[in-house]
Order: sequence, then structure tokens, then C-alpha cells
Amino acid sequence: MAAYLLTYNPKLWKWPDIPDCIAQIRQDGHYPMSWTCGNTRKIVPGDRLYIMQLGVRRRGIFASGRTTSSVIESAHWSERKRAQGQRMRSIELHLDALLDPDSEPIFPYEKLMDDFPQVRWTPRSSGMSIPEAVATPLEAEWRRFLRETGARVLTGQ
Repeated sequence: MAAYLLTYNPKLWKWPDIPDCIAQIRQDGHYPMSWTCGNTRKIVPGDRLYIMQLGVRRRGIFASGRTTSSVIESAHWSERKRAQGQRMRSIELHLDALLDPDSEPIFPYEKLMDDFPQVRWTPRSSGMSIPEAVATPLEAEWRRFLRETGARVLTGQ
């Protein structure tokens, strides 16, 4: 199973409708969306994704899902960069778990560093490949974290 780390920095973009997205996951089992994937071109449909909050005090994984598309080129998400004609690589995905990093516990960066020190958990951009030797135990730890914190947002995949 190929797995990738996507990044989210609320200092650069605030995700205003997280509660609505969480509600849709609880209702439909997933939330469809697109996300930037940095420079990577290797992501394909079905790959596992984790979204990591960076740039603020509470760093950690707060979402997961699967890709529903290969990498596509599109207009940049930043209005300023889009106005300059810049493009970006992105993917379509279905989130199967989403926690509100402003009001819920998230899978802490410190635990990632303790459990998987061979991975650089603070990449400069989205789309970092997670080594296969880490992806399987990470998935188990993520699921355990969701169960232990009472998050009822992970569908039975």
C-alpha cells in the first residue's frame, strides 16, 4: 500500500468548514475534495493519505483518506499565485476520517517522532511518500488513536 503525507498550515489557509466536512463523513462515510500534492507525480487512485497540520503549536495528523485520481495540474489555490498564472499539482480524494484540529485531539507530532523517527514529519510541501515499512504500523496506530479518542469518523474500509 502506497501512502503519502499531505500538509496543512492554517497560517497559509484556514479551513472554514471542517465541522460540515466531519458531518458529511459521519453521514456518507467520506468527504470528497481535492488537495495539493507538492511536486510528486507518483500518487495514483487508491493510495492512502494522511493530512498533517504544521506551522502552528499543535502539530500532528488530523485526517486520512484515499486518492480517487492521479495527479492533475490545476490553477494554484492561492489567489495571489493564481493571479500570477502559477499552477499546482493536486489530487482528488475521499477523506474517511477528519478531526477538528482547533477543538479535538489530533495524532501528535511527538508520537510520530517517537514511533517512526526514520521519517521527516515536517516536510516543506505536501505529497511526501511514507515508506512502506512505516505505512502499515502508522495505519494501525492512527486507527487505535481514533478509537481511543472516541472519534467516530473512520469508516470500515
